Amino acid sequence: MNPYKAVVILSKAANINPTQLELQCGITDFDMVFEPKTAIRKLADFYKIEENVMIFLATETKDIPEHKRELFKALHPTFSDFISETLNNLNK
Repeated sequence: MNPYKAVVILSKAANINPTQLELQCGITDFDMVFEPKTAIRKLADFYKIEENVMIFLATETKDIPEHKRELFKALHPTFSDFISETLNNLNK
């Protein structure tokens, strides 16, 4: 799980840089490196959604069992785009 991946996806949809989103969410460099679950929680709190959604955005291919990776690779971009666009439209 890589919380920075979620930050990049969401900041791209919001047309801001990742650092700006981290500041808005109160995420520190320490959170990103040493406390990824804290970073995920702060993102979820900021967007007022379940942490599981942020965990999905932060999931990397290497986190998925090998026999399910092709499906993940096929679905993750579409679902990630949908989630990020929906969240950013709700926060406007």
